[in-house]
Amino acid sequence: MVSLFLVTLILGSLEMGLGWRASLTNVNAARAGARVGSSQGAATLADQAALLSVAAGIKSLTGDTLTKVVIFKATSATGTVPAACLTPAILTAGGSSANQCNVYSGTYIATLVANPSGTASQFAGACNTARRDRFWCPTSRSNLQGSAAGLDQVGVYVEINHPTKTQILGASISIKDTAVMRIEPKQT
Repeated sequence: MVSLFLVTLILGSLEMGLGWRASLTNVNAARAGARVGSSQGAATLADQAALLSVAAGIKSLTGDTLTKVVIFKATSATGTVPAACLTPAILTAGGSSANQCNVYSGTYIATLVANPSGTASQFAGACNTARRDRFWCPTSRSNLQGSAAGLDQVGVYVEINHPTKTQILGASISIKDTAVMRIEPKQT
């Protein structure tokens, strides 16, 4: 009886430690994406650079699956993602102009990482219906110091699926993290 309890306790501790490691990695990936997105400001390829940064940040997690990344216009530093941006229908559509969010699936990001120069055309040119980031176009983001609109805040929401090793806590755990940073100002 005691050995069964101890084995369960040890395996549970192992699982929690691995989950915590995955959560820390996910937090750092979201921060890296927000940092790159804020430094890119209103650059045409801002979302592409942020997505590549997120993908590089979670690269060390073996077995974990990137589910989705949402790049959104944050209304506060707390970084609450608009609820509509997290629905399955929005993931299929690629975003929401009403909520000013661009939603990218894990599958899309995997193809972006495999061929970053080949997908640049999906982020190039004017914001139109062919662009992946058309719902909150990077070129429309406010990054001018002293402008009437003020500086926008870019939020990056990252969701991964972390498979458990022992399955004491279930087959997998969904880990979600958000980071928000103010777009770095450009002098007028």
